[in-house]
Amino acid sequence: MSDPLDAALLAAMRARHVAHVQARLVDARAEAAWRDNLLAGARAILAARVADLVDADKLAAALDALLAPEVVEAALRPAATAAWVMTEARLRSDPRAVGSYLAAPQKQALDSLVSQPGMLPERLWREAFANEAAEGVMRDVLYDALIEFNTKVNPFFADWGLPGLLRKLSPFGLGGMSKVLDSVRGEFDKRLEPEIRKFLKGFSRQALQRSLDFTIDNADTPEFVAIRKQLVAWVLAQRVGELCPPPGDVRATAAREVTLDIGAHLARDPALAAERRDTLEELCALHGRQTVAEAMESYGVDGQALLPVAAALAEATWPAMRVALCSEPLRAWVDEVVGGFYDQEIGRR
Repeated sequence: MSDPLDAALLAAMRARHVAHVQARLVDARAEAAWRDNLLAGARAILAARVADLVDADKLAAALDALLAPEVVEAALRPAATAAWVMTEARLRSDPRAVGSYLAAPQKQALDSLVSQPGMLPERLWREAFANEAAEGVMRDVLYDALIEFNTKVNPFFADWGLPGLLRKLSPFGLGGMSKVLDSVRGEFDKRLEPEIRKFLKGFSRQALQRSLDFTIDNADTPEFVAIRKQLVAWVLAQRVGELCPPPGDVRATAAREVTLDIGAHLARDPALAAERRDTLEELCALHGRQTVAEAMESYGVDGQALLPVAAALAEATWPAMRVALCSEPLRAWVDEVVGGFYDQEIGRR
């Protein structure tokens, strides 16, 4: 037969113990412990073998789950859209120049970069120019140039040519000669226009090719380097907000949607998923016997330098951790784990 005093005492102790643990998990000491333990955990992870921490199959499966179409559409894409829109809004109100974000060494490095030869490969130039659109532009430009040249330079019709000479020779005006000249000019222009277009149909392609060859051959000359530097200087001088699209710009919206569509497509691409899995398996096979710190060092990464990040991460995540620890499901779990001992003892009485 159970002792009622012992059972009552155990029940009281159970309630006090559970309450103590629940309070202890979220007090100031718990916050300090969270920071210290997270830092200690980071050190332990650096010292652990890769094979003991990472399972390639399970990690690949986790990535596949994260990038599943339903997750991308219901969670990742809306989050990316919101982040994009908020970033655009903040940049739009930024009054500073782009160059103000760069220190002198970065500006010098950028200047040196655009001065390097072969900034744009020859194949890119040829692909950009070798198409019907570029040829059409060249044809229109040359046509306008030839028409203007004929108007201003043709000695039979330009003001400085035959008409001007006849005006000087005839103090009483051209009279009927003016009508004759206008008639001749009209007939000449009517016949000239199709001849010019016929000529340009073949010549415009040659002119485009010559322009392309000239650009490629001279792309690294001081004059072309100066053009690149001037373009970079112009961008650096612009206000950040002025480079951002205005609110509701349909082009910006379309660009955002296209980018997100591409991201969603890549996320569900089975070939890329297979490549992710293969890459993870290769990395695990290559570094499995090494510690995490040794594996990171093989890529030039100092793991110890990341430890302060763990401390900062602890500070940043404690509010969220505290909310989780105060949640009813977790409090019930504590009650089950801690109080379960007392429940067993009471049951034995």
